[in-house]
Amino acid sequence: LVQRTVEYQATMATRMRRTIVQAMRRCATSASEKGGVESRKGLDLPPASLEVPAKGIQLREEVQQNPILRALVWAMGYHSKESSLLRASENLMDATKEQVENEQVYLGECVRRCENQTARPTCVADVDEPRRTRTAAGLPRKFATMHGLYCLHIWMLLDRLRAEGKDGTRLTQMTYDKFQRDVELLVRKEGVKVRVSKWLKELEKNFYGACVAYDRAMKDEDQLELQRSLYRNVYHQEGDEGNAALLAKYVRREVKCLSLTDSKAMLAGHIQFSDLSPKV
Repeated sequence: LVQRTVEYQATMATRMRRTIVQAMRRCATSASEKGGVESRKGLDLPPASLEVPAKGIQLREEVQQNPILRALVWAMGYHSKESSLLRASENLMDATKEQVENEQVYLGECVRRCENQTARPTCVADVDEPRRTRTAAGLPRKFATMHGLYCLHIWMLLDRLRAEGKDGTRLTQMTYDKFQRDVELLVRKEGVKVRVSKWLKELEKNFYGACVAYDRAMKDEDQLELQRSLYRNVYHQEGDEGNAALLAKYVRREVKCLSLTDSKAMLAGHIQFSDLSPKV
């Protein structure tokens, strides 16, 4: 019962956070449209903390004021370390999903085509037509690319959590487990119904290989090594390798931003990645 209650709370918190972030992005898009050529240039800003205000389920006022109800909530494990880390892993995965699944990340060629048709660029959500959806960084919207971006962001999170001791280790495992479950859902969503376990093992192998490549690239004196690693693991060596330069710039900045993010915010999952959708 306690486990189900915690999972329900985490799920509701995730939905609430996603709704709030989507609303904020719609407002930002609307403001940018009204301002004409003015747009966010997050990648050109100095690195800063990725911490955001806590979003999620808060105890109702009557619960906070009633000592009996507070004791009951405490007895059910809401404030336990395990429950707190579980909610944190949900928040971290939600932040990752919002970044990877952000439609504006996949704007570019599609925007120009839609604008020529005097229509809103809603076609960016059409996964079945990857030829029409390219990002400012030259990223096609298809499964392999999205999985590569998921792996990239999970690697950045896990790399940051290494510095958080035992709690960071536990949160790392929780986040990774949720990541694997989400990957399985993505695979099934792609229509794979047979040999799913084989697909998952191959994708897990790709994830570990990408992590090793990124670790080495960040330590390499050759600044282009990270760009080459991203070209292999995210772009899958498709298109112009120079397109990975923007993504490499983003990754280096996000790693620095994560290092500036407070431990309390990291262990609570209260972060939001920087904008990866510069206008073209």
